[in-house]
Amino acid sequence: MSGRRRGYKVLMTITGVFTAAAVATALPNPAAGRECLLNYRALCAFTPVSTLLLLMVAALACLVRSREFR
Repeated sequence: MSGRRRGYKVLMTITGVFTAAAVATALPNPAAGRECLLNYRALCAFTPVSTLLLLMVAALACLVRSREFR
């Protein structure tokens, strides 16, 4: 039982980290070297693409967690 609980915590941590990273990529950063694809200076130059990819990884971790631990 302990191994199952540990796996749940790992997947929950992965979900949280990737969600936080997705939010962070869209934050404005005036010190950025160039504008992102949405025409503002963001933390990441590939803001819409990177944000969507990170959110897809977070959603995948949620899906695995929900199927594995029902």
